[in-house]
Amino acid sequence: MNTLNSKEKYHEVSVQALSQEILSCYGPKADFRWVRCADFDSAPFVCAYKREFFLEHEDEIRIFVTADERYQLYIDGDFVGEGSERGDLNNWFYETYDLKLKAGAHVIAARVWALGDKAPTAQISANPCCFMLYTEKKEHLDLLATGYSQWDSLKLEGFSFHEVPFAFAIRWREDIDGRKYNAGFRKGLGEGWQKADNFKITSLVEPALKLKPRNLPYMLRRNIKSCSRVLINRLKPKDYSNIENVKILPSQDSDTENQRWQSIQNGGSVTVDAHKTIRVIYSLDDYYCFYPELRLSGGTDARIFLRFSEAAYLTRDHEENRHFRHPKGNRDEIEGKYFKYAMTTEYISDGSCGQVFDPLWWFSGMYFELVIQTFEEPLVVEGLSLSETRYPLEMESSFRSSDKRYDEILQISFRTLQNCTHETYMDCPFYEQLMYVGDSRIESLCTFVSTLDDRMPLKAINIINDSRLENGLNMSCYPYRGMHVIPPFSLLWIAMVSDYACWRNNSGELVTSLLPDMRRIVSYFVRRKNTDGLISPGSGRRYDAFNFIDWVDGWNNDWGVPHGDNEINSVFHWLLVYTLGLYADMESCFGSQIFAQRALNEAEEISKTVSHLFWNKDRGLYADDLRHESFSEHAQILAILSGFAPTEQFDIIKQTLFADENLLRPTTYFSHYYFEVCRTLENADAFWDRMKLWYELEEKNFKTVCESTLPTRSDCHAWSSHPLYHFYSTVLGIRPAGFGFEKIEIKPMLGRLEKAQGRLVHPKGQIEVDLTQRGGRLSGRISVPDGLEGSVILSDKKLDFTRHDEVLEF
Repeated sequence: MNTLNSKEKYHEVSVQALSQEILSCYGPKADFRWVRCADFDSAPFVCAYKREFFLEHEDEIRIFVTADERYQLYIDGDFVGEGSERGDLNNWFYETYDLKLKAGAHVIAARVWALGDKAPTAQISANPCCFMLYTEKKEHLDLLATGYSQWDSLKLEGFSFHEVPFAFAIRWREDIDGRKYNAGFRKGLGEGWQKADNFKITSLVEPALKLKPRNLPYMLRRNIKSCSRVLINRLKPKDYSNIENVKILPSQDSDTENQRWQSIQNGGSVTVDAHKTIRVIYSLDDYYCFYPELRLSGGTDARIFLRFSEAAYLTRDHEENRHFRHPKGNRDEIEGKYFKYAMTTEYISDGSCGQVFDPLWWFSGMYFELVIQTFEEPLVVEGLSLSETRYPLEMESSFRSSDKRYDEILQISFRTLQNCTHETYMDCPFYEQLMYVGDSRIESLCTFVSTLDDRMPLKAINIINDSRLENGLNMSCYPYRGMHVIPPFSLLWIAMVSDYACWRNNSGELVTSLLPDMRRIVSYFVRRKNTDGLISPGSGRRYDAFNFIDWVDGWNNDWGVPHGDNEINSVFHWLLVYTLGLYADMESCFGSQIFAQRALNEAEEISKTVSHLFWNKDRGLYADDLRHESFSEHAQILAILSGFAPTEQFDIIKQTLFADENLLRPTTYFSHYYFEVCRTLENADAFWDRMKLWYELEEKNFKTVCESTLPTRSDCHAWSSHPLYHFYSTVLGIRPAGFGFEKIEIKPMLGRLEKAQGRLVHPKGQIEVDLTQRGGRLSGRISVPDGLEGSVILSDKKLDFTRHDEVLEF
C-alpha cells in the first residue's frame, strides 16, 4: 500500500496488464469527465478538489485517477497516492486504487498543480489543473466520479515560485506563505470552496490526452530515520537571506540540544525562542531522494528555509563555470565549508497550531538544513519526516571479490541507479531529472544485471520512440517540453533496443515493431553523405540540435562535440558503423535480410572511407578530424567495437590505444565503452587501471557515483554507474550469447583479483559463478538454471556446457 498513515484502509492494485481496464468496464464509449477549479486562470496554479460522500455500508471501490500536471490524493486526510506517472500527450497515465471504506461519512480530496513554463522541462501539460476520477463500477459513478457527482474546488493560496539558476531543467521551486495557505484541504476543511467546473477534454476542443494505465509500480514511500549527525549554528538576522555565503561552523550547542533537534524525527519537539536565527544541519549518512514534511506551531511570521545539498563546497566564491564544477572535498566533512547551489523551499508561519509544510515535489542529497528566523513569538518545531521516494528497485543479483574496494564501488553504483530511477530514468536527481538516451542505455544495462524487472527499460525504449520527429530522429531526452535533439543519441536508442533484445527472452515482438523506426534513423544519416562519402550528423538548427559525444575537456568546446570542420569527425562515423552492425543483426533475426545486408554494406563502405581519410600512419591512430590535429580514445574504442576496422589498422590500434598517453581520454560516462574494449581485447590490466577513476570516490566518502572526474557538478549521476554492469558482464564475464538470453557466454576477466563470485538473475533462474585464480590457473564452479545452455571462454579455450553444475579448470 502506497500510503503514509493507514495501510489497513486502502491498497493500490498490483500493477498488471491493465491496458483495457477502463474499456473492459464500460466499452469503447466510456465517458471520461474531467473537472477544473472554478478560479483557474493560468499556470502556475495550485488547487484542491474534494468530494464529500456517505456510505450506508462498508464497501470496496476501485477508482482510476489522473490529473494535468500532477496530483496527490487523500482519503479522510490520509495520503493514498500520487501521479500522474510522467509521460506525454500520447501516453497520459492514470493510477488505479482500491479503497476499502467503512460505513459513514468520508471525504476524498486531491491537491493538483500545474506550473506551466515554470514546471520541470520533463513535465508536459495540455489542460492545466484538470482532474479526473473514474470508478470501475457504474453504480459508483454518481457517488465519486468527476463530472457525475458534485466535486468542489479551491484555489490554494500562498504559493510563489523562485527560479533555480543552476538547474536549468528543474527550473523553478515553490515557496509557501502559511498565512494564506489552507493545509486543511486534505480533510476538505477551510472556506472558499466552490463547485468545480466540468471540463470535457476532446481533440476538437482541447488538446486530447490519450489515457493509458500506469506502466510502472508505485514509487517507494519509506520513512528515513538515519540522520545520525546534527550540527547547530547560531546566526545573525542578516545571515538568513544570505545563508549560502555563511560558513558552516562546528556545532555551537551542547550534545543535549543536538539530541533534541534529532528527536523531532521521532516524536520530539524543539522551541526556537523569539528573535532568533538558527541553522540546523542534518547528515543523512546516505544519498536519498525524499519528500520532507515539517510540522509547526506558533511563531507568527517566522520564516523557515528548507535547504537540500549533495555536499558542501570548499569555498564561497567561484569563478564562472558553465558546468558548476567546483571543489567540494570529502563528502562527509562540512565544517568550514559552504552550502552553495542548494535546492531550497521557504515557509512562513501563520502562528497557528498544527501547521503542516509539505512541498509539492521531492528533493535529493545527503544533507538538509533548517534555517529558522523568528520574530515576536517563539516557534515550536513539532516534527519532521523525510519520506524516501524512488522506483522500488532492489538488488536481486550479488557480487563479491577478493578486493573489497570493488564491492564498495558496486554498492555506490547501485545506489546511484536507485536514486536515478523514478517515473522515468533520470540523468541525475539534483540538477536535471531528464531521461537522456545516452544515460538511459547505461541505466538499462545496469538494470538488466540487477533485477528481472524490466518495466523501466521498456518504458524508456517506447516513450523515447514516441518522441520521433518527421526527419526520423528521436529526441535526445524525453519526456521533454520543447525540442532537444542530439543526433548521435538516435543511434544509441537503436543500441538500447539491441541490448533489450539480448538481455530479455520476450523481445521478438518488440524489436519487430520498432524496426521501421530504426530504418528511418539509418536512412536519415545515410542520406546526409557528401561527395567524399562522409556524413555531417546535422546541426539541425531547426531542432536546436548538437552532436554531443562526451564531455572531453580537450575538445575545447562546451558541447561535448569532437573536433572537425562542420562537425565531421571520425568518432561519429565509427559510432554510426558500430550501430549499423547492431541494427543489421536485429534485421537479420527479426526483420528483413535485404535491409540487414544494406546496413552491412553501408557499414563496410563508411568504414573504408573513414579508414582512408582519418588514419594517421605515424601515430598508428584514427584522428578525430580531417586535419589530424586531435586524437582521442573515443575513435579507437568505437572502431574496435564496430568490428569493421581494417585488420591491419585494428592490429595497430589495439596496442596504441593503451600505449599512447597523449590521447584524449573519455569521462566516466564514455569509459563504459572503454571497458567494453578491454573485454574485447582481453586487457584486464587496462580495465583495472581505468577503474582508478572510481577509487577516489570511496576515498572521499561518496555514497553515489558522480558525473565526471573531480571536481564534478553532480554527485549522483547514473551514466557513471556502469561498473555495476561490468562486474557481472566483464569480470564474471556473464553475457547473453545472442538474442533472447536463451544461451549464455561466460568469459571471465579477473585480472588482478584472486577470487570473484556472484549470482546473476536470469529469466529462467539464477546463474552462479565462483572463480579462483592462482599461479596463472583459473578454476571454479558455475551453476545455471535447467535448460540453459552456453559456453565458458578463456583466451583460445572454449568449454560448452549443458549440465546444471559444471566444475572448471583452465
